Amino acid sequence: MVLGILAEGESYGYAILRRIHELSGGELDWTEGLLYQLLRTSIRSGASPSRWS
Repeated sequence: MVLGILAEGESYGYAILRRIHELSGGELDWTEGLLYQLLRTSIRSGASPSRWS
């Protein structure tokens, strides 16, 4: 889901979390810690481009 959101364009953590909440119909309410751990893992594996600001 996160990679799909990032495929739409660059985004910030808070915006990604809001979009996940919207797309899941409120079923998923992730924390920042969970999101950033997922992003770090994705970057290390090469699944997503890295750009931290």
